[in-house]
Amino acid sequence: MAEQTELNMGVADQSRISMAESTDNTPSNSNDLSIETWKFEQEVCRRALVEMIILDELPFSFVEKEGFKKFMSKVQPLLHIPSRRTITRDCYELYGELRINLKQSLREIQPRICLTIDTWTSVQRINYMCLTAHFIDRDWVLHKRILNLCPIISHKGEHLAESISNCLLDWKLDNVFTVTVDNASSNDVIVLELSKKLDMWGTNLMEGKHLHVRCMAHILNLIVQDGLKEIGPSIKKVRQMVKYVRSSSSRARNFLKCVKMQKIECDKMLSLDVPTRWNSTYLMLDTTKKFEKAFERFDLYDGNFNSFLATDVCEDGNICELDAYLKLCIASDDLDLSKMASGMKEKFKKYWGTPEKMNKMIFIASFLDPRNKSVYVSFALEELLGEETGNVVNTKVESYLRDLFAIYYEKGSKSQPSSSDSSDSSGSGISQNMSKNSFRAKLHMKKQKNDSGSLGVKSELDKYLFEDQEPESEDFDILINSPRFPVLSQLARDVLAIPMSSVASECVFSTGGRILDPFRSSLTPKCVQCLICVQDWLRQETKPICAEESPRVKTMKK
Repeated sequence: MAEQTELNMGVADQSRISMAESTDNTPSNSNDLSIETWKFEQEVCRRALVEMIILDELPFSFVEKEGFKKFMSKVQPLLHIPSRRTITRDCYELYGELRINLKQSLREIQPRICLTIDTWTSVQRINYMCLTAHFIDRDWVLHKRILNLCPIISHKGEHLAESISNCLLDWKLDNVFTVTVDNASSNDVIVLELSKKLDMWGTNLMEGKHLHVRCMAHILNLIVQDGLKEIGPSIKKVRQMVKYVRSSSSRARNFLKCVKMQKIECDKMLSLDVPTRWNSTYLMLDTTKKFEKAFERFDLYDGNFNSFLATDVCEDGNICELDAYLKLCIASDDLDLSKMASGMKEKFKKYWGTPEKMNKMIFIASFLDPRNKSVYVSFALEELLGEETGNVVNTKVESYLRDLFAIYYEKGSKSQPSSSDSSDSSGSGISQNMSKNSFRAKLHMKKQKNDSGSLGVKSELDKYLFEDQEPESEDFDILINSPRFPVLSQLARDVLAIPMSSVASECVFSTGGRILDPFRSSLTPKCVQCLICVQDWLRQETKPICAEESPRVKTMKK
């Protein structure tokens, strides 16, 4: 037995030849393989096993299942399969390791963080708060990282703000740019209290005027749901039709015969909606409308089908496009449609109809698109608010952009060493190539001196705004102007990272619902946070955070 153990240990220490798929980018057969050496390592295999448990949301007891053990005995008998308790400890160790690495990366890049926040109640009746960070690194790659999924004892705004502050302090992140939340009243308190904290930390940019970002997806859902109430009976009839056809395979076959009879060409099939999600209701109505003629003939194959249900489909099929055509629908000759659109317009005004309630970052992001700039924003505001009010708001937005740019310019000036404080081999802070030409060097120094004046602060921004708009193109590169506008590109990097909805945090709860189900409900909050955060971080490893400025700006299509 001892000899066999020694033999196994000797075999494990040996390198083997393995066949791996070719990694070059040249066109080749998908079956092309390359030869490389491979050595069995217990720790590496165990790490891969832990990652599989987390990524695939498997129970810890999976490693003790008979089928898994039998499978591994055939695939790799040298692997010592750990117990569920060992796997649990390994998960915590992996969480600690990845958390330290992420902290280090954030400390090196020091980005302005855009947060999304949402709350969730698990099957255990435990309340959780999810805190997600969004930022663009120095290589212009957008990142999303779940920071915390921590239990909370109250949904009150003050308590949630305190929990968020503690999380940020733990991560050593105080440079918060925006906070995206839904429209719950407690979130207003959260943002207000968090703004006070940032004031204390000295990192509250522009006094927190643009800190609060309302979730656009949530607002849009409220607007559309308000309109759907007006035609609730019609939607209910359509839903009953779809349920009836989908409730048995025989009915579905008969319905397909009707489709063929009416020569309806459609790749989609009937879909049932989730009543609380307006977009799924729209998909249901849009698809059902395409099969209107099939429903008209369906009673020939099914005598129990109530054919009058189909009469409302054609008339009401476009109701979920009202978010884009409110004004058009209000002017419609269809009185019912006009009434419904008017109600939706009132809901729209509640959140976006008053300029004072609008976050200026929404428009500044468009200013920073070289295809839009001030021409597009000015026109959009006139259409939305009227010419007089639109011009006033446009002036305020541009003024806000200039104030924000001045802060970035001042920060950039402080971070750059002056010519008297820094020296290189040429004895000057100017680049080596420029120092070779004394005339160019003097010109550069004079330009820097002029730029430090009152007009110089805005020179880079003015140059950008006064240039013509970039033409629309499929291969448009938004970073093409980055080297020409270094300060403005830093501002754009922070603004373009702002998430316009809190969906990122809500998606976490879907994962939590799978990890914590009625058959797997004994996990502690600490363990739940560990599993969800590590899963998120492992999936983001394909996009490592760049902490240094790239010598060559990579292309990023918009």
